[in-house]
Amino acid sequence: MHLFTTSTTAGSSKLSNLFTNESLSTIMFPIAFAIMRPSTDDKKKTKEQLLRELAESREQVALLERSESERRAAEETLRATKEWVRFLLGATSTVLYTRELYPPYAFTFVSRNVKDLLGYTLETIIENPFFWSDAIHPDDVRHVRDDLPTLEKHGHRVYEYRFKHRNGRYRWILDEMNVVRDAGGGVANVFGFMIDITKRKNMEEALHQSEMKYRAIFEDSRDAIFITSRDGRFLEANRALFELFGFTAEDAGDLHVVPTYVNPAHRKEFRTAIEQQGSVRDYKLKLKKKSGEVMDCRITASLRLGNDGAVLGYQGIIRDITEQRTLEQRILAIIDEERQQVGQDLHDNLGQHLTGIALISKALEQKLANRKSIEISDVGKIVTSVNQAIEIARSLARGLCPVDLSSDGLITSLKEMASNVTSLYGIPCIFHCRRPVHIENSVVAVNLYRIAQEAINNAVKHGKAQHIDIGLQARNERVTLLVKNDGIDFPEKSDRGSGMGLRIMRHRAGMIGAALNIKRNQRGGTIVSCVFDKTPPKPER
Repeated sequence: MHLFTTSTTAGSSKLSNLFTNESLSTIMFPIAFAIMRPSTDDKKKTKEQLLRELAESREQVALLERSESERRAAEETLRATKEWVRFLLGATSTVLYTRELYPPYAFTFVSRNVKDLLGYTLETIIENPFFWSDAIHPDDVRHVRDDLPTLEKHGHRVYEYRFKHRNGRYRWILDEMNVVRDAGGGVANVFGFMIDITKRKNMEEALHQSEMKYRAIFEDSRDAIFITSRDGRFLEANRALFELFGFTAEDAGDLHVVPTYVNPAHRKEFRTAIEQQGSVRDYKLKLKKKSGEVMDCRITASLRLGNDGAVLGYQGIIRDITEQRTLEQRILAIIDEERQQVGQDLHDNLGQHLTGIALISKALEQKLANRKSIEISDVGKIVTSVNQAIEIARSLARGLCPVDLSSDGLITSLKEMASNVTSLYGIPCIFHCRRPVHIENSVVAVNLYRIAQEAINNAVKHGKAQHIDIGLQARNERVTLLVKNDGIDFPEKSDRGSGMGLRIMRHRAGMIGAALNIKRNQRGGTIVSCVFDKTPPKPER
């Protein structure tokens, strides 16, 4: 058969084209030899049959070539995967393992970085079938063992337990286990990974201890501490707050701040102040208990902000200063009484006594004048000095008792003050009061007078005012005292930088339950306003 003889050039060329891949020479040689070797049966085959067989042989060779290529690709993929796994195991602290699900829970594979985690070599762990169960902390081992049936059932569980390091200390481990099943659905082994979470656990414990410490401070504080949402729901409240407002355990689930306000409008004012400033200190409010009893309270609070800066709510402390305010008012009342008494004594007793001396001296002066005595000039000096003493006594009396004890005494005193300012400083000072405003409480009247006096002093000394207006008016059961000037803005830090004048005015306003406000006049200068209830509760005596 000439087609397959080795001497045939065309045949040799065709065969050589079939075996260009040297890597297949050892595999393909027997096949090629079988094809090239003439046989008796070949002589009987037609040319078409031989060509068909040749085509089939070529397909078989191509199939073998593809199989070899796929095998080589698989080997390369396996090699790359091994390299990648080796890199991952070297670059991470996570320990991979396989072990048995059932006692003694022996490890069948552990990544070599286990030594960094636990201090033991790979060989030590593999050779000891009881290593895993023996190294778990005694307080944790039962919990983990008892839960293994759940792992078998669901196929996946995550455990946190303490594992004994080679140095004898325990480390917290996060162990994520996965059940690997065989073809029949049975458990082949457990595949998992372990991570050291000791630092996280220590931080959690430190945080827990801190929370416990501050929780104890929160609960044991004598101050009422609160955390509320922006809409007014109490989110947290300590025991002192419950006692302050008279809340019970049954109230705990539905507490809101709105019922605690005597005047609901004050809540809006409080929210505006704290959201504009970020926090408030010693903010005074009238609040009421569950029973309806009114309290004078002082609040120090700050905003609670979210990660995006949005206002979540408020937190702070509340102190009941009702007793303190009552004592302060009683002290003020006592002081006022003493001042009134001293002023009255100066006016009635010392003033009258000095007036008598002045009259006697005047009569003596007249007698000496009739006799043309040389001592008349000395007696004249005595008369002048006594009259000066009388004026001093009257001035002291007015200072100690500036307001008449009658209900309209404040109007008279403010009118006199305006007249004196005009006379002393040459500055026009006008008092305005369209309708009579009666102040029954002398403590309130005196403090209002002193507030107006301080505002005028600041306007004259620091504000360089050229015109001052004093106003007193009553509307809707509220009384407003106004002192306006056209000078410079009110100096908040006067009196050697201490702001004493402003502090005194605020203190006096607080003593009578009034709200003091100082703002810039649109026409220039300053407006001082003091607003209070027309009939505030009288201080206890």
